Amino acid sequence: MKLEPGMLVKSKAGRDKDKIYAVVYVENEYVYVADGEKRPLRHAKRKNSRHLQPILKMGTAGGTDDSSICEAIRQYAARVGCNGNTPDRGTSYESLAEGPGRRRN
Repeated sequence: MKLEPGMLVKSKAGRDKDKIYAVVYVENEYVYVADGEKRPLRHAKRKNSRHLQPILKMGTAGGTDDSSICEAIRQYAARVGCNGNTPDRGTSYESLAEGPGRRRN
């Protein structure tokens, strides 16, 4: 499926894996995405299109500002029953730091 501005996508690779974004701009094989919070429109993230999975065709059809992108992601996450911007990896960094074998000075 061809990625187009306004679509909601899910990151499949990188440190932002499983994070939901809105497509802002498409340029050849790269796509610029934003989430309205950590990645606002003025600091859109450049991602390879192979690392994105389309999840909703017209998520931000109502507008293209940070608040409308944020609201579209929240609505999608509420409908699906997940937190769209916090990857669930099963282990928190705090539990790793306090696990066995770790000494605190």
